[in-house]
Amino acid sequence: MHDKELTVSIVIPAHNEERLLGQCLEAISRQTVVPYEVIVINNNSTDKTVDIALNYDFVTLVNEPRKGLPYVRDTGFNYATGDIIGRIDADTIISDNWVETICNIYQDSDVSAITGSIHYYDAPLSSIIDRADLVCRKWLYFSQHRYPYLFGSNMALRRSSWQTVQHEVCQSNNIHEDLDLAIHLSKHDMSLGFITELKAGVSGRCIDVSPLDFIRYVSANLNSYKSHGALNRLSLYPVVGLVLACYLPLRLLYRSFDDKSRKISPILLLKEHRPARRNPVLSIQ
Repeated sequence: MHDKELTVSIVIPAHNEERLLGQCLEAISRQTVVPYEVIVINNNSTDKTVDIALNYDFVTLVNEPRKGLPYVRDTGFNYATGDIIGRIDADTIISDNWVETICNIYQDSDVSAITGSIHYYDAPLSSIIDRADLVCRKWLYFSQHRYPYLFGSNMALRRSSWQTVQHEVCQSNNIHEDLDLAIHLSKHDMSLGFITELKAGVSGRCIDVSPLDFIRYVSANLNSYKSHGALNRLSLYPVVGLVLACYLPLRLLYRSFDDKSRKISPILLLKEHRPARRNPVLSIQ
């Protein structure tokens, strides 16, 4: 163990996130250990995203005009100056001890990057979905020799680790930038950890997209590994097939669920009570 007090930068990509960014920043304001800096990367928002970010005096707003998460990742991580770079999404609600947990974990000098567990705070049957999600994420973690894995809604890495790979990471419109980062880190034999205690709530809105968009979103997982020659079809394809099979029932459940009353109402299927989210894999185009 080391006695050095570590500093944590939090990077948040944001494109038209006026509905959820406020609750994300409120959660950051409740941290038991104050982050060193909070950086919101505005990616061409046309709503009130910028105004909301500027309502918080601890936020640094950085504009990235190039569309797509790979560019936002690079800009945010290069701007960060803390020892540790925490990466979350604008719909993430981190637990009150999130920064403190990261600081404690990174006292171990062998840790390069970590990701954590997820709670779907606006989805029905969340306790069941959360447990199933945890099983899948742990399976990916224990399969790291085949599938290096980080999840951009709840992850952190050493800034020095980022600096090692910052000129190697890919910028493509058909991969996930967090998986791409994990693959590049693993090529340098850096340790990637899954920490169940590093908890964050996220929206289930990724399921509420058109079938074609969802297929492209899921396919980006395969493309991320395939582009690096790290795709084992026998083990990963069945998982992808299961996810695709669950798409329709989960989307119907999500669209019929009122997260304020915590009740399911089929009549909500006929209403647009939650704005649709632009598929992040497509937003680079």
